[in-house]
Amino acid sequence: MSRNIWTGTAVVALSATFISLGAYRHHLSLSTVRGAQITVAQNDIAFTIAGTLAPAVTTPIEEDDLQLLVPLGSFVSRGQVIGRAVTGSVPSPSGPTPQEAEATVNQLSDAAAAAEENLEAAQRRESDSRAQLALAQDARRATESELGKRDLQLREGNLSINRYYGESQRISAAIAAADSARTSVDQAIADVAQAERTLMDARRNLADAERARDRVNLAAVSSNFVSSAVRAPSSGYLVARDPGAGTYGIGADATELTVIAQVRAEDLSRIHTGQPAVVYLRNHPNVTLNATLREISEIPAETLSGLLYTVAFAVANPQDLAFTGESVLIRIPTIGP
Repeated sequence: MSRNIWTGTAVVALSATFISLGAYRHHLSLSTVRGAQITVAQNDIAFTIAGTLAPAVTTPIEEDDLQLLVPLGSFVSRGQVIGRAVTGSVPSPSGPTPQEAEATVNQLSDAAAAAEENLEAAQRRESDSRAQLALAQDARRATESELGKRDLQLREGNLSINRYYGESQRISAAIAAADSARTSVDQAIADVAQAERTLMDARRNLADAERARDRVNLAAVSSNFVSSAVRAPSSGYLVARDPGAGTYGIGADATELTVIAQVRAEDLSRIHTGQPAVVYLRNHPNVTLNATLREISEIPAETLSGLLYTVAFAVANPQDLAFTGESVLIRIPTIGP
């Protein structure tokens, strides 16, 4: 008998992301979920979760940390490379350790901070020296103006020569003070320029050290582990065993079906193994399948939305329909209020 294999549109979503879960008391009504009609009876209590319909695992793949190289739902042959897995570790290469590289970064970071503080201090000194220069120049101009008046008084005979010499000495002191202030400004400008160069060098050295540290860390991570090719243990369809644990397996027959989904921790008390369910295919609204809850994982997966437990359903398939990855909705009668 020939079979049509339906691959579905959610092969890459085989991990069966949980979408919604909650108990509802329904009155007689008819609801439609993306083409799949779900009839609920009066006072029925049930919830709906999303899952994936795929071949049941006949041969588990035992490797941990498996990185797949072929899409989920693909048919693979025995011995075909399907991914890579961590298999061991090797010693780190010679050179600085990550701790030593981090210590160098911290040391150069402190040096850059000190250089920045030194630049700020040099800039303050320059500002102060410019203010002193402005005062000295004002004093020099005022003294020169006063000396001009004394020249006129001396020529008119209204000022003694001794007093004139005293005024001359005062202007000379003001000129010297202004020249000294100018020298201080020039030195402050030179100090700022040197501090800027020192800061630039410190920042460049820090950037180089940070890049070196990143290379050391990357080398440490990549060199600590080695991976090897993982081959299919048997021929069949590559499917997910437990999305939470990240485990996979091979399903030999596309008509021997299972549904994998995830349930929130707070809803575990409402379900039990052996519980019946109805499976609605999103992309085949005319197809519904009966299922039985076969297994509930003991270890949950930690997610942003809380703890999720993987559940597996055995699916009755009297028409021998074949699926290698189909997005479905599972309606489960619940226990309790």
